[in-house]
Amino acid sequence: MRCRKRLIATGMAPADGLPASLTLHDDDAVIRPARLLEDPTLRTHALGESVPFDEPVAFLDGTQRMELLGYAGTAPVALVEIRAAVRQRVRGLFTTAIRERQVYLLGRRSALAAFGEPVEGVEALELPEGPAHPFRDLAEIRRTADRVRGNLELSAADAFRRVNAGWLVIDGSLSGSPTLAEDSRAIGIVKGHTTLPFDGADLEQYLHLPPAHRSSFFEPTPGYRPVVAWALRLWPWEGRDLFHGLVRLEVAPANGTPERADAISRAIMAERLPVSGGPQWDRLLYGTHTVQQYLRAE
Repeated sequence: MRCRKRLIATGMAPADGLPASLTLHDDDAVIRPARLLEDPTLRTHALGESVPFDEPVAFLDGTQRMELLGYAGTAPVALVEIRAAVRQRVRGLFTTAIRERQVYLLGRRSALAAFGEPVEGVEALELPEGPAHPFRDLAEIRRTADRVRGNLELSAADAFRRVNAGWLVIDGSLSGSPTLAEDSRAIGIVKGHTTLPFDGADLEQYLHLPPAHRSSFFEPTPGYRPVVAWALRLWPWEGRDLFHGLVRLEVAPANGTPERADAISRAIMAERLPVSGGPQWDRLLYGTHTVQQYLRAE
């Protein structure tokens, strides 16, 4: 208690615990300087009141479930079920527009051979060869599951776009897809902050963004497809941690104007999930939450 009082007396911002998403190793966190597209230097922009989407809007997300089946010697074999769905809201009512599901058996080639032919409806995926270590293989299984989940979500987005040209809010980045990165009706919501776009005083301003404010928009470091991005604070962070309520929005370059950034930010603010105790609730949108509930209930 005395340490906390001293911290407040110095003018530092108190925090309550570690970020819920902090499960990284030190070398996972990097700063990749971005190129500002708005304002000569990084600024914060007040948004005022939230303004809901005035037309139908759809939300895309995916889930994955991994079950460790056993070991062939020391090599693990896991069953991974991947699901993705798009749910659209029209006049306040949600319906499921797209649903995708895949099941994979993951392991080293030798482990999969020992397991035998997978059952019907299950596809075998070999892990890349490397030093034989169970922890390494389990980490590779998780990475592979993340990759195939991302591919399934892109498949769901493509299927939705073939029949619907409305707003599509995606839980994740747009920059990994050539079509989504140019889709003027797609919005990516990035909840993780492993990679940060600024350092020094700009980083402090970026992470001290007040609620109902956005940062100047910028182009993240090239490496994928070019998008326009900015930070948006959904909930106050003081007394929590610097990442509480902070998301990064990504849109196609066609939406890279101050007017569009403000309008999209106000619409996303209106989608905030009511306060709850679930993990990452502070960065979760109501529509995305309904997709997750739907996928878990299947």
